[in-house]
Amino acid sequence: MAPPPQGFQGILSKPGDPTYNIKKWAPNAQLEAQYVAQCTSSQDISIIIGFALQNKLSIGVRSGGHNTSISSSSDGLLIDLRLMRGVKVDKTNMVVRIQGGATIDDIDTGCAAQGVSTVGGDCSTVGIGGFATGGGINYQQGMHGLAVDNVVEATVVLANGQIVTANEAENPDLYWAIRGGGSNFGVVAEFVMKIWEQQPEVYWAQYSFEGSDLAAVVHAANQFAQDQDTTVAMQMTFTTRGSGGESTQPGILVKCQGFTDQTGGEAAFKVFQDIGELECLFTNHASQIPLDPKRRPGSMIPYSKLCHMIDLFCTMDGNKIFCGARVDNFDYPTVQKSYDGWVQLLKQAPKSVIEYKFFNMDLIKSVPVNAMAYPQRQGYRDVCVVAGWSDQTFTPSARQAILDLRSTVISSSSPEAQASLPYAGFCDA
Repeated sequence: MAPPPQGFQGILSKPGDPTYNIKKWAPNAQLEAQYVAQCTSSQDISIIIGFALQNKLSIGVRSGGHNTSISSSSDGLLIDLRLMRGVKVDKTNMVVRIQGGATIDDIDTGCAAQGVSTVGGDCSTVGIGGFATGGGINYQQGMHGLAVDNVVEATVVLANGQIVTANEAENPDLYWAIRGGGSNFGVVAEFVMKIWEQQPEVYWAQYSFEGSDLAAVVHAANQFAQDQDTTVAMQMTFTTRGSGGESTQPGILVKCQGFTDQTGGEAAFKVFQDIGELECLFTNHASQIPLDPKRRPGSMIPYSKLCHMIDLFCTMDGNKIFCGARVDNFDYPTVQKSYDGWVQLLKQAPKSVIEYKFFNMDLIKSVPVNAMAYPQRQGYRDVCVVAGWSDQTFTPSARQAILDLRSTVISSSSPEAQASLPYAGFCDA
């Protein structure tokens, strides 16, 4: 094990050490670091940055390690925040203090135990670092906005090792930048975010369809979007389905979330039930939920379990690369072409996915675009295009493959939507 610099309380490792860990969700996005520093505090981060400067090492920072780019890797020093996962609820001031290595599961579990919540992602293993500095789209954004809209303060370690507080009064320029500008302004050791009272249970439903149902599903999705209120969210996903652990048949999965009761949830998503639900056989993207004797497609689940409903996707093995798109036209001909292109991609990358996010955008659009660094306030719909593969011969062509598929996805949208920056969490290609 490498000797740590004086005062460092974490673990410093080199290749070959038993504590050395560069693993990310996407192994194709890993770089072999000369050192991995598992930090326990902002002071540790400051000391290890000094070590990197002294030894002329490039620096990467890993929060959850869930993105599919090399931005959270390094061939020099990797600062690993995954020992810093504390979540401390302050109901007096209605904020939660979240250490920089906490995952969405850590946050949702810690908050739910106190009867509160903050905005969190749909994937339990995502780290707060990339989520909260990149934007933070989420199920609750219709009611409470993006993650960046709810960060009220941060503790940041700068490139010179200085530890500073960033909020509206202290270092306001840094506070502006870290809310949507990404992680290159410093290492965020702690976020302070708004919280609110949270009902113990939320509504979850999922509907599975054949590719031949696509026209009906697109029509239903547009009807849902027209009637959508702030309490519900939906994702329409092209993914494979199967049984017995196999997942090979192309299909469509509609995932529904409602911060409402059972009756309200069923009413909000009735347009999908009216198409005619298939038996849920999806195995690589969403956890199956049992249907009750009345054949209702959804149920009330504990809030803390909501981020686990797609764990089979969020823990999927193999190589991956994300590509974001933003659309302002969701028409059947273009969606059908996108589906057909995705089916072709499956031949080389069989764990690939396209997901259209139907999240309420009204509150996001109401925030002035210059209020913070996050620029996507136009109200365009976010789309995530994912290539997932294990055959290494596909690796050199993976990036271009999903960029080509992205071109199809956005082809009928306005020039402004096509040219707009994708959501930061999806723009790895």
